[in-house]
Amino acid sequence: MALSFSKIWPSFYHLVILFLVRYAILVIMKYLHNEEAFMNYKKYMGVALTTSLLFGSIIPAAPVNADTVTASSTGLKDLNTAPWATKFITKMHIRNIVKGYEDGTFQPLKQVNQVEALTMVINYLGYSDEAEQYRQLEVTEDKVEILKDVPDWGRGYVLAAIDLNLIDIDSTAGFKSNDPATRAWIVNMLVKAVKIHGTITEQMKVSFSDESSIPDWAYDSIMEAANAEILKGYEDGTFKAGNTVTRAEMTAFMYNAERYLKAEVQKDIISGTVETRYEDAILINLGDDKFVKKYFNDNVPAFYGSEVITSSQLKVGDKISAVMKGEDSLIFIDVLEGPKRTEASIEGEVYLIDATRNIMTIEDAKGLLLTYKLDSATTAKQDGNVIAIKDVKMNDKVGLVVKDDVVQTIEIVEAFENENIVEVVSVNVELKALTVRKANSELAVYEITNTMKIVDQEGNAESFDSIAVKDKLTLVYESDKLVSVKLAKYELENSEIKTIQTSSRTVGLQVEGSTVSFALSTDVKVKIDGFANAGISDLVRGDKVNAIIKEGKVVDIEVLNRKRAYYIYQSVDTSATSIKVQSMEDNQYYYLKYLDIIKPFRDGQVLSSFSSLALGDRIEVSFSEDDLIIRVDAASMKNGRITEINVENHWMRIKDSSNIDKYVTFPDDVLVKINNVTTTIDKLQVNDYIRYYSINDNLVEINK
Repeated sequence: MALSFSKIWPSFYHLVILFLVRYAILVIMKYLHNEEAFMNYKKYMGVALTTSLLFGSIIPAAPVNADTVTASSTGLKDLNTAPWATKFITKMHIRNIVKGYEDGTFQPLKQVNQVEALTMVINYLGYSDEAEQYRQLEVTEDKVEILKDVPDWGRGYVLAAIDLNLIDIDSTAGFKSNDPATRAWIVNMLVKAVKIHGTITEQMKVSFSDESSIPDWAYDSIMEAANAEILKGYEDGTFKAGNTVTRAEMTAFMYNAERYLKAEVQKDIISGTVETRYEDAILINLGDDKFVKKYFNDNVPAFYGSEVITSSQLKVGDKISAVMKGEDSLIFIDVLEGPKRTEASIEGEVYLIDATRNIMTIEDAKGLLLTYKLDSATTAKQDGNVIAIKDVKMNDKVGLVVKDDVVQTIEIVEAFENENIVEVVSVNVELKALTVRKANSELAVYEITNTMKIVDQEGNAESFDSIAVKDKLTLVYESDKLVSVKLAKYELENSEIKTIQTSSRTVGLQVEGSTVSFALSTDVKVKIDGFANAGISDLVRGDKVNAIIKEGKVVDIEVLNRKRAYYIYQSVDTSATSIKVQSMEDNQYYYLKYLDIIKPFRDGQVLSSFSSLALGDRIEVSFSEDDLIIRVDAASMKNGRITEINVENHWMRIKDSSNIDKYVTFPDDVLVKINNVTTTIDKLQVNDYIRYYSINDNLVEINK
């Protein structure tokens, strides 16, 4: 790039003075040739560069910064030509050690010449600014010959490499700018750069079958690099010192040598163990009880070994090395050690898909409901075409590829048509006719002929008698003719449990003013707010519930708004069938009446009587709508350390004395005390040590 003379002329005399000063310093450094002098020069040139920037700068022609390329998260669109090196290229590119080309490619398989390899190493050592300053200096006579074939953008890098003793212009190895860089030449330079030369020669464990062909000037460096695991030989046991090196191989050499770089060169690198996983951040254990929280976005490049993973696949316990941008952001994550990531293919029918909460539930062939996460990398396809996640519908038959509970791909095998779902309004047994309500509320009458199939969700044959009012049916057509009827699920909303028999696994639910008895399926799912693993034994008469019925059996039941209060147990009066308690809300004492059939629970296990409770036990009392006690649960007291807390969503993760993590929930009004002073939950922090009382994994009191 040519400089405008009009821009230079107003400060011409300043420019002359600046070059004279730089030239004098260069002459002095000629006799020093050590890194200490170079680093001192670096400090001076930082000031000098401010002045030189007034006149503009000369820019190398081909390579461009990653920020100018937007083809992918790495800014490079041809990494698939060397997939084994994706991680190495990505990391070096993000750290601005290597650069791509103006067309958005990196050209991994292109051979590097000596000046290109040398440039990468100078960037790798953090001396790119100094190289630019060197480039603008007037060349001394002893450097003219070596620089004659060097492109303008590379002059400063060569001069910097000479002063750092990375290349010796008088040795046999020499330097020829445009010559291909061989394995021997690059390794010799890289060993000097990371300063392991002469440190492990006596501990050699690696050897090569073609050692006799390795040049004398490179032998020690190659053996040291091999034993330091910076490089490997070929499968046939050779090293092939004369082979040229590609851009991809160059990044691999530098990646493997990073552990030997000085800390000041890697100020943007952070290493440690993932202590806690958040949606957009991780808490990193740096050792010596030091923890830092770092944030990232969904597209941050992340790797497990050579495998590309998503940020959502990071696991607690992963040992990582990451590149930072600024103080808090991670822009590259490398999992060095951790649990293996697993991948599975699963087929089923979509039961729930929520793109807002990034979750998906399918019902598999066994009738099990399986829930997985979605993330920004999840893709959906239908008939080979990519579709939006929102276009995947409930009841679609799909095939999923899942890795570590995260859906990678969704393939719609058979799309479900909503208009086929109907609700039975009436059944005429004599005429074998059904009156149904369609999705658009229209009524229709169908005659069920002997040729029609009636099947359940699994395809098993059913009889006409198995169809009942309010059943949900799927009507299957062929050429506009009804050919089969499939029994579906239906939901009872805001019903009431009138009877519950755990031994016979039956429940009586209120349906339009009457009590209807339903069997409980063997894998019925019970959900009660505050219960981590609720079962049918936790259901009580009087509970208001939503229930999903499938083929006459309850498969899913959710308890709604059970009235609860928290007390500190004092005593029991069996003759009066009452217990004395102290309210945890207002500290007043109360006497609560209970029925003879009521027995307290602790950790989900029924106790023999209220006499099994101890003075001071924290208890949760559940009431029916007419304020009768229907259940009493006693809390367990435990100690632990908070490792993660989410006040907004009312949960936290606690690591107990056995180093076991446990997720627990808490209500809005959970009692929190710090040094015996009542406070609020938001005053607690990660790493706080607490004593807590929990009932079915729901916290009722926390003491710090």
